[in-house]
Amino acid sequence: MQTGWFLRFLVVRRLRCLECERISHELPDIVVPYKHHELDTIADGLVENDSLARKSCPAEVSTINRWKHWFFSSHIFFEESLRTLQEQSSTVLHLSLPLFPLNCQPESWLRTIVYYLVNSGAWRHTRFA
Repeated sequence: MQTGWFLRFLVVRRLRCLECERISHELPDIVVPYKHHELDTIADGLVENDSLARKSCPAEVSTINRWKHWFFSSHIFFEESLRTLQEQSSTVLHLSLPLFPLNCQPESWLRTIVYYLVNSGAWRHTRFA
């Protein structure tokens, strides 16, 4: 049995643009779109060293493996989108590109990726039924 876990309720505000009438969602900083675990837990699970990830991450091994597959299959999109943002807006990301190896990135590397890609509109975080 897992000890020390708790439920956390998050407020996700829905915002409607008055001009184009599109709806967007304001995500809290600890959320990765379409993921059920918080951002820091996912970042710990994506660390290259599997034994370290199993010790520090409360998720199951199969979940960590799915996160790794997701990130590996998406990392080219992340890198290209971040390069484009840097070129267009002179944004300093404090990330080293290419993203791999992940253990060479600063502590809040995943938070930076999610923040810039979601807020720029490059990472769509709404789906239509």
